[in-house]
Amino acid sequence: MGSLWLVRHAQASIDADDYDCLSTHGRDQARLLGINLRARGFAPALACSGTLNRQRDTLSLALAELDAPPLAVVDADWDEIDAQALLRAHAPEHENIAAMRRALAADAAPERAFLRMFALALSRWQGGDFEHEYHETWPAFRARVACALRAMVERMQDTRGDALVLTSGGVIATACAIAMELPDTRVFPLNLGLANVGITRFSIDGDTMRVITLNDFGWLEAHGPGAVTYR
Repeated sequence: MGSLWLVRHAQASIDADDYDCLSTHGRDQARLLGINLRARGFAPALACSGTLNRQRDTLSLALAELDAPPLAVVDADWDEIDAQALLRAHAPEHENIAAMRRALAADAAPERAFLRMFALALSRWQGGDFEHEYHETWPAFRARVACALRAMVERMQDTRGDALVLTSGGVIATACAIAMELPDTRVFPLNLGLANVGITRFSIDGDTMRVITLNDFGWLEAHGPGAVTYR
């Protein structure tokens, strides 16, 4: 019937107090995404993003490069995991982002320390023993992603065209896990490897959904060292 393209947002402002804002490099990535989509001849009938600024702005900048972009819609079901809530529940001594940054800066390898911390926070969330501490549990998040997928497939059936969705790594990894029937424990490792503006494509045939391209960012590497980012 068509293909569903899930794209991770461009680089956000990783060193700023407000992460949910594209960096200068991220805005360049978003434009390059649109240029690449146009070069491929990709003409989506549907375009959607979550409500987060980094998702919406990436989509807007990419669509501006297409010859005949569809009207973009916003759907909160494509929003990312609330990573800050997960981290606060795991390490309540870090009362805010600044406190967490100070603690990580004291580590010899801050990036690795953050990944270890987030892996533990995610495992705690998925484990189910502390569900009362989260405003959105892991089963609820997984169900939300499944609902977003179903709703988009239904819209694709109505338009008989392809769809472009700008979302985030946790959503894309969970969508892949749903489509490929992977265990929950595989979601975080999959998420870690997803590049900013990496493209994951699903073929849609009735109710059957298959992953046909995962995390395609080779086109971005052609723009030189540093073009590809993961945060």
